[in-house]
Amino acid sequence: MRVTIAVLVNPGTVPAMKAGGKDRSNRSFEYDSLGDRYSNFLVDEFLPVALKGLNVSKDPQDRAVCGISSGGICAFTVAWEKPEQFGKVLSHIGSFTNIRGGWAYPGLVRKTKDRPKPIKVYLQDGKDDLNNLHGNWPLGNRDLAAALQFAGYHYKLVMTDGGHSGKFGGEVFPEALRWLWSKDSQPSNNPVVETKPEWQPHPDAVAKDDVPHGKVEQMPPWESKIFANTTRDWSIYVPAQYKPEQPAALMVFQDGERMRDVKGRWRIPIVFDNLIARGDMPPTIAVFINPGNDKSRVQKKGNQPSNRGFEYDSLANRYIRLLLEEMIP
Repeated sequence: MRVTIAVLVNPGTVPAMKAGGKDRSNRSFEYDSLGDRYSNFLVDEFLPVALKGLNVSKDPQDRAVCGISSGGICAFTVAWEKPEQFGKVLSHIGSFTNIRGGWAYPGLVRKTKDRPKPIKVYLQDGKDDLNNLHGNWPLGNRDLAAALQFAGYHYKLVMTDGGHSGKFGGEVFPEALRWLWSKDSQPSNNPVVETKPEWQPHPDAVAKDDVPHGKVEQMPPWESKIFANTTRDWSIYVPAQYKPEQPAALMVFQDGERMRDVKGRWRIPIVFDNLIARGDMPPTIAVFINPGNDKSRVQKKGNQPSNRGFEYDSLANRYIRLLLEEMIP
């Protein structure tokens, strides 16, 4: 590596407000929070003082930022917010989890696919790192690495032994620096394998003459009030073993009209017939519901209904209300 000045800075401490009280560390607030507050602190306040009288390159490819755990995600945030200041990132056991929303980074990185930020990223994590209320650290780092690869970043992911400890990051730190500063360093590449195996239906998805067959009834298109101005196709399967005096089980299928197709991949009425007859599942009524389509739009064959993403991908209870207040009754 070239001649490099290191600036070693601790997180802040908030003094106690009352006599005898304990000072409070500001570490998580500074390090785990997304946004540009900490990077502004570094660039506008701290570095001008720390580097006073020192001749330091202004080229972001000559400037790196490093941290461990919450400091690891902080290092990434600094470069993410200030790529014109820092072009290299070292993150050891980085907390790309939901301590303060850090698990949003993979999605944010993917959105930059057409214009990736000019940063080079080294990630190290232990295979047995934390798995707790805030998330799974190995999965978080792998998720970020996959996003970086998808969006075309120059990155490296190193999964070492160990857990949430600086021991293994410290052992690979010299190699991490060599990779970070080398102009010939190779990025990680986890190839995406796409296979299209020959498809054959499961034996239980093949109709059998000696099995009682349930009935699928196509229902009139449903016009929802909860999702106003939408209409949807739907149908109901009732098994041959259904008895009105005995409550049946219930299973609701989204994208239902495709899933009930007895010539398709799922063939749910056939599977239900076979499993119910064998006693592998109780007599079960299936409700097949398509997403809604705006009544003002003509749905072309093969296209998804216009309201699908809004209904299926949204959080909160609106779609649940469609089920419980409109469709199931």
